[in-house]
Amino acid sequence: MSDREKHSTLVFDHVRIDIKQVVSGTKIKDFAINVSILTDHERRDVFRVDTAHGYLHVQKFWISDKPEKLQDRKKKDYKGDFGNWKDKVLKNYKEYIKLYKKRFGL
Repeated sequence: MSDREKHSTLVFDHVRIDIKQVVSGTKIKDFAINVSILTDHERRDVFRVDTAHGYLHVQKFWISDKPEKLQDRKKKDYKGDFGNWKDKVLKNYKEYIKLYKKRFGL
């Protein structure tokens, strides 16, 4: 079965949430969820969780742009991780934005 990418973007009052999945059959082989702030001149990354670089990691840009490793190895299926992180991000993105703005004086 061939891989296919699924993308979606949600925008809420100058906040953009991009969601990407690489799906093979019923498995999610890779994913990325990005939260960013949209301004008149730029887009600022606030939070990201993804499976790039061969492992699951999270980046909280109000703390550091360095990824925090959540798992050591690549998994064959990230369906559970994707569902959990998507729910967590949609529930908490406003708090992430608040922390980012406080850190950078926005």
